[in-house]
Amino acid sequence: MKVSSSNKAPYYYRAHSIVSISWQGQNVAPHGLTTRATYTVPTGRKSYVAGLFAQILRITAAGTLGRAVGVVSIEMGNDFYLTHYDNTVGHVQALSMLCGLWLNSGSYVDICTYDVSVGGTMDYGVSAQINEVIL
Repeated sequence: MKVSSSNKAPYYYRAHSIVSISWQGQNVAPHGLTTRATYTVPTGRKSYVAGLFAQILRITAAGTLGRAVGVVSIEMGNDFYLTHYDNTVGHVQALSMLCGLWLNSGSYVDICTYDVSVGGTMDYGVSAQINEVIL
């Protein structure tokens, strides 16, 4: 009986690279849902979404207040929202979290924003840290 084994190390020990996708915008006027950055897992790789960060800051007051939102959308139906609903100039909402989602080749991560206020401006900072490994 022949027993075979592979000398190939498990994927989590193989060469990996860290990818960070992010978008920062200053004095952004109200807008509809807008994709700001996107990442697709390359062929022959698997990716691990390690962490997410979002921050929204009111710069100028809106005439009519509406929600301003930063979204990290992950293909598997995992959407992470940070909602800002305050008209006070200088008010900030922030979210920072560890994530821990594995993505297969071809999967995607999108960073989006929208603001349904009438007037006013916001600062946005939204990012995701992703570790890629070779399969």
